[in-house]
Order: sequence, then structure tokens, then C-alpha cells
Amino acid sequence: MNALKGTHVAILAGMVAGFATLTTAPVLGADDIVPQQEIENTYRAQTQGRQLYRAKKYEEAIPYLEFAAQRGFKQAQMRLGEIYVTGLGGVKQDIAQGIGWLGVAASGESDPRIRQRYKAVREAIPAEHNEQLDRIVEQYTNTFDGRNTRVVCEMVDRAGTHGKMMRCRYLDENLYPGISRS
Repeated sequence: MNALKGTHVAILAGMVAGFATLTTAPVLGADDIVPQQEIENTYRAQTQGRQLYRAKKYEEAIPYLEFAAQRGFKQAQMRLGEIYVTGLGGVKQDIAQGIGWLGVAASGESDPRIRQRYKAVREAIPAEHNEQLDRIVEQYTNTFDGRNTRVVCEMVDRAGTHGKMMRCRYLDENLYPGISRS
């Protein structure tokens, strides 16, 4: 976390401008149905991004994680946030994107570990930047929290344990038989 304090001023200077470069998932209305191909593509991207992240191939993981994160999948958002906040694997550190992704991942119903990580990152950045950080998180949350893509995330029981895990899913996936999450 000390790396955050040393680089925060230069990185935070262009925060809000960086948000405009992100692309977003298709916005759906309340009566729209998510196409089966979109659901399957998202689950494939999430799986591929997770595998590459775990293999420490962070640069390769980014496009897959972004695809799932932009659709409201919190684990992908958390992984992207971690990559950008810390500059994992030589990826260019981008505190604005990192805070944005961690903030939206921590919003609403979320895994307590994601909330703790977001809180720790925020505490490592001087308070004078709080207003700017709040604006960025609000932008990410309004854009990527899943409301516009018909995705819900919830803590569910982990099979065979007493623990819980975060699970995100499309509201419409039950309309298509045989949807695979991996």
C-alpha cells in the first residue's frame, strides 16, 4: 500500500478523464431479455479471465475481465481493480480505474473480502482525494453495477462447507436450457 501513497498525486490528476475511455456493455431496458449468446460469452470471458489471473498473466486477463466486469460481475471487477491499483505483472498502475472497479465490486451485496480490500485501498490514499474518488466510484457504480445488464450478485452457500461465496448471474439465464457458467 505504500506504493499508493508515493504515486497518488500524479495518478489522481487525470482520474475522471480516464473513465471516458472505457466501453460499456449493451444497456438493456426493464422488458429486454439478454440473448443467450451474450450470457454464454460473459461466462466464458469470466472463466478465461479468472484462469489467466490465477496464472499471473494479468495483461492477458484484462480484456476477459473487462468484458465480465462491464456486465456487473463482481469477481471480475475486483480482479481488475487489483490489477490496476497495484500494477500487477507490469500492467501500468491506474489508481482511478482500480478504485472505480474495486468500488463497484464492493457496492450493494458483495463479498466481505472485497469490501475490506476496497476499504484498505481507500485508507491508503490521502483524504484530500476522497471527493474525487467518490465521484469515480459513483460513475463506475452507475455504469457497471449490473442494473443495466440484468445481472444480480449475491452471497450463496458454498457447497459442502459452512462458508459463503459471491455468485453473479443473469436474471434471464433460466430462459435458456443448458447455460454453462464455465
